[in-house]
Formats: sequence, C-alpha cells, structure tokens
Amino acid sequence: NAGDGAFWVIGGQGGDDIDLGHGDGVILGDNGRIQQTSLGAYVRIETTDSTVGGADSIDALDGDMVVMGGRDGDWIKLGEGDHSIAGDIAELDFTNGVQTNFNALNDEPLVGGDDSIDAGDGLNWVIGGQGADDIDLGHGGGVVLGDNGQIQQTDAMDFTRIETTNSTVGGADSIDAGSGDMVVLGGRDADEILLGTGDHLIAGDMAELDFINGVHTDFASINDEPAAGGADTITAGDGAFWVIGGQGGDDIDLGHGDGVILGDNGRIQQTSLGAYVRIETTDSTVGGADSIDALDGDMVVLGGRDGDWIKLGEGDHSIAGDIAELDFTNGVQTNFNALNDEPLVGGDDSIDAGDGLNWVIGGQGADDIDLGHGGGVVLGDNGQIQQTDAMDFTRIETTNSTVGGADSIDAGSGDMVVLGGRDADEILLGTGDHLISGDMAELDFINGVHTDFASINDVPSAGGADTINAGDGAFWVIGGQGGDDIDLGHGDGVILGDNGRIQQTSLGAYVRIETTDSTVGGADSIDALDGDMVVMGGRDGDWIKLGEGDHSIAGDIAELDFTNGVQTNFNALNDEPLVGGDDSIDAGDGLNWVIGGQGADDIDLGHGGGVVLGDNGQIQQTDAMDFTRIETADSTVGGADSIDAGSGDMVVLGGRDADEILLGTGDHLISGDMAELDFINGVHTDFASINDEPSEGGADTINAGDGAFWVIGGQGGDDIDLGHGDGVILGDNGRIQQT
Repeated sequence: NAGDGAFWVIGGQGGDDIDLGHGDGVILGDNGRIQQTSLGAYVRIETTDSTVGGADSIDALDGDMVVMGGRDGDWIKLGEGDHSIAGDIAELDFTNGVQTNFNALNDEPLVGGDDSIDAGDGLNWVIGGQGADDIDLGHGGGVVLGDNGQIQQTDAMDFTRIETTNSTVGGADSIDAGSGDMVVLGGRDADEILLGTGDHLIAGDMAELDFINGVHTDFASINDEPAAGGADTITAGDGAFWVIGGQGGDDIDLGHGDGVILGDNGRIQQTSLGAYVRIETTDSTVGGADSIDALDGDMVVLGGRDGDWIKLGEGDHSIAGDIAELDFTNGVQTNFNALNDEPLVGGDDSIDAGDGLNWVIGGQGADDIDLGHGGGVVLGDNGQIQQTDAMDFTRIETTNSTVGGADSIDAGSGDMVVLGGRDADEILLGTGDHLISGDMAELDFINGVHTDFASINDVPSAGGADTINAGDGAFWVIGGQGGDDIDLGHGDGVILGDNGRIQQTSLGAYVRIETTDSTVGGADSIDALDGDMVVMGGRDGDWIKLGEGDHSIAGDIAELDFTNGVQTNFNALNDEPLVGGDDSIDAGDGLNWVIGGQGADDIDLGHGGGVVLGDNGQIQQTDAMDFTRIETADSTVGGADSIDAGSGDMVVLGGRDADEILLGTGDHLISGDMAELDFINGVHTDFASINDEPSEGGADTINAGDGAFWVIGGQGGDDIDLGHGDGVILGDNGRIQQT
C-alpha cells in the first residue's frame, strides 16, 4: 500500500495485493524487470520467470501507468490516465522514451489466467493474454487485444502493426469500452465486445493490422487455427467502422456511420490516404451464420459463409450475402464479384437495406433481399458488377449458375438492374427505369449506357418460373427459362418472356432484339400498362396483355432489326418449329405489329391500325407504316388464329388453317391464308397468295368495317363480309398488282 506519488512496483512471487494512490508509474504483479535511461526515459519493461507468481490484486488511482499482471488470473483496477496493461506475461519496448512495441509472451502458454482489468478514462493499450478476460475501460480510446498479441507504434496512436499471436491459447473475453477511437482484436473463442462512439477497427477473432504513417492500410483475418475462433458479439456506437467478425456465427450491432463489415474471415485494404483498394472474404472453409445490424451510413458488407442476416439503415451500400471481393480504383468501386471457389459454403441470406444506392449480390442459396428507395443493382445469386463510377457501369453478369436458389427481391423506387439468377425468383420493384432478368444474364455498357442485354444458358435447366413486378418506368425485361409471370406499370421498353438478347447503341437507339435458345422457356404471363413496347413471348403458349401504345409483339420465337433506331425487319424464327404455342395477345390502342407465330393464337387489338401475321412471317419497313415487304413464312407450322382489331388501317395475313379475322373501319389488306405483299415508297404494289403447301390453308372467316379493301381468301371455303368501300376481293388464291 502506498499513497500518492510516482511508483515502480514489482510484486514478485505469490498472489500479491497492491494498492496505490494517485501517480504515474509501473506495476508488475509478479516477477519482472523495469529499465530506463539515466535521463528517466523508459527502455524496456517486461515480466520474467513466469514459472512462479500468483493471482494478484492491483488497485491504483489516477495516473499514467504500465501494469503487467503476470502469471495466473489477476485483478487490475486503475483510475484515469494513459495505460499500457497486460493481464499476463508481456514485454514493452521504448525508443527515446516512446512506447514502440508491446508484446504478449508465449514461451509458457499455460501460465496465464482469467484476468479482470478495469481502467478509467484515457488512452488504454490492453493485452488480456491467456484465459477468459474481463476488460472494462472508460472513455478515451486505445487498443485492446483480448488474448495474446503485439502492438507496434511510433507514437501515441501512430501505429505500424497490431496483431494477435498464438491462437492456441486464449479464452472467451468480455471487452467493454466507452467513447473514443478503438482497435479491438478479440482473439480466440467467443468474445463479447461493447464499444461506445468512435472510429473503430474490430476483429472478433484472430487478425492483423498494418499501418502507413499511422493510417490503417491492411486489416486481415488470421486463420492458422481454423477452429480457434468463436461466435462473437460485437456492439459499437456511432462512428466509422472496419469490422471482421471472423470464425463462427457472430452478432454485430453498430450505430450510425460509414465503414466495412465482414461477417466471417476477410481482408480490407486501403491507401495511406484512406482510399479503398480491395475488400474481400477469405478462407471460406470456416465461418458461420452471422447477424449484422447497422444504422445509417455508407457501408460495404460481406456476410461470408452460411446464411447471414444483414440489416442496414439509409446509405449507399455494397452488400454480398456470401463470399465476395471488391476492387477499387482511386477509391472508386470498380469490380464487385461473388467468389465461387467453394460452391457450397454460402447459405440462405436475409438482406435488408434502407434508402440509398444499393449494390447487392445475394450469392449461394435462396436469399431474401429487401431494399428501400434509391436504385442500384441486385444479383440474386452469384455474379459480377463492373463500373467506373457510382452508376457508370461497364458490365454486369451472373456467374456459376450451378449454385444459387429461389430468391425474393423487393426494392422501392429508383433505377434498378436486377438479375435473379438460378431457380424461380420473385422480383418486386417500384417506379424507375429497370433492367431485369429472371434468370442468368449478362449486361454490357458503353459510357454507362446499356448496349447489350442477353440471357446466359450454360446450364439450360438452372432457371425457373420467375415472378417479376415493377412500377412505372422504362423497362428491359428478360424472363429467361421457365414460365414467368411479368407484370409492369406504365412505360416504354422491351419484354422477352424467355431467353433473348436486346442491343442498342450508346445513344440509346435500338440495333437488334431477338429471342435466343428456344429449347428452353415456358408459358409466360406478360402484363404491362400504357407505353411503347417490344414483346416476344418465346417458347410455348404465352399470355400477353398490353395497354395503349405502339407495339411490336411476337407470340413465339422472333427477331427484330433496326436501322438508326427505326424498326426495319420483324421476323418470326423457325429454327425450332415445334417450340411455340397457342398465344393470347391483347394490346390497347396504338400502332401494333403482331406476329402470332406457331399455334392457334388469339389476338385482340385496340384502335390504331398496324400489321398482324397470325402465324410465322416477316415485316420489313423503313418507317412506322412505310413498309417494303410483308409475308407469311413456313406454312408447315401455325394454327387456327382469332384476330380482332378496332378501327385503323390494317395488314392481316391469317396464315395456316382456318382463321377468324374481325377488323373495324379502315383501309385493309387481308389474306385468310399464306400471302406476300410488296411495297414501293410505302404503297402496296403486289399482293399474292403463297401456295408452297397447298393444303395448309383453311376455311377462313373475314369481317371488316367500312374502308378500302384488298382481300385474298386463299385456300378453303372462306366467309368474307365487308362494309362500305372500294377494293378487290379474291375468294381463293390470287394476285393483285398496282403501280
């Protein structure tokens, strides 16, 4: 016992009781050595001969102190001041009287104990050492290593390296600190870490930290003992964060602030100026189902192994449910990639983020992703996002479709890119301009403008029957494999029910739209409100309903070419003649170009005019209604179609079998069966039957209101009923020519 003053105390062997007043100094609970220069500058402080000693009780009031408890479980309580504290065996080196290396010694791995360390406000450097330690610190910040480790520095908080060491020993530590900037490495086993407000670097388990000019530049997990970590609990108040949960299923709860959270093992790298270089998960063979909760702030979160629960407040976020890497150029995120070196280590993740720009890769498993307003990118399963700036993308794609799951993706208003990936996904988006694929797809951009959007079918059975809902906006939607349910609000765009490709220039002028790989697909349901749309149903019998607008619609397999953004060739493809189906097509008022395709189709159009081919065919034009050639094609497939259109000038070629055609008022060119039409300067000059398959036509029913008519009934006994107007009617096959 001693009153106020300055102290150098060595307790020695046995369990000592040391009680001191106010003052600076050094306390060694057991054996040790204290060295300083003749000018009073410390040189080295260390414990010695750890084979003897005891459980000490050390109590000192306010003052700057160095305390090393030594052997066994010690009780240490200090007042306010700047402290360097080791619960067990340690050494402390100084340069010019400045602390430069604080190291826990492990030459005797079983001599430490469960220490209790309590220090008041001030800068605190604490190494708990072996055992399950209870560390309670006041406000002021500092460094805490729950188990063994090393702290290297050049000045008070000007660190060069901090690391855990010898993860074969340690324990489940409890670490509690008030406000202040902290570095905390929990070490071995399941630790409980509670910090106040401040900028924090936290690892639940083993880790290493490198610094340049006092700025942390490399923070990484250490996994020399894969089973040494545990399920840690990490809680911190408002501030900036770098958190690595480490091994086990960790519970991470943070306040407001920007930062990075890695649920399991990983690495965070930045420049000495604080610009991120790379963030990645590492060693996915260990980890756990983590719970991550953070309030408002810009965050990077990589959940890591197994099924994680992630909830973030408002802010711009980059989130991966499972294994991933993020690269930066000049501090700007440029590549966000899900890693698949361990394809079965992910899980069913729950990801919830508030308003802001959100980049999310769900990863393996069936993920539940719920985002606020603001837009962004969501990949339901594995994939890659490449960009040069916030929304200035270069490429977005799904990857490794052999793993994934049926994801649920829900986002508020904002421009979104969503690639659902594997299996049957549910996608619900608010208002905004959206690029959506129900299954696997790739997207290329030029100068930030999407120019090529295509399905990926490396695994033909990997997709599923997706549900896609979106509010008002502009749309590029590819349903992908399976029978998809697509429901969109008002807006212009393109919808491909199954697999396909959409191409446009960097100025936004369409180049080509086509279905692809018709060997897979399904019976899709497509419903969109008013807007100018291109819709291709794809494989099987599809249900298509559109509001008012100018539409180009194919019930089955088709391609659409453009010149300078103007539709010039609309062609039904027949490389797979039996993949189409009986389609139902309903479109509101507007100019409608419709190719029903294979099967017996039901086509119902509003007022406005256009072109309808009941079965397969081709429409060639130079402008909206400035046609060059319209013809039926491949009469070996098709069906008995029902075609009903309101008022407006129409070209209708019924195609194969017995069709029912009902048109309103307008100037009409109608063929009940197969036919071809040529135009000069947009004027029809040659209208003729096609009879390459003489028995493929049928007994058609043709009704039209008042107008001018060119009608060829074609094969079969046709019923033709027309209103008032001039024209030509050929009951069977024939040709009509004019200048």
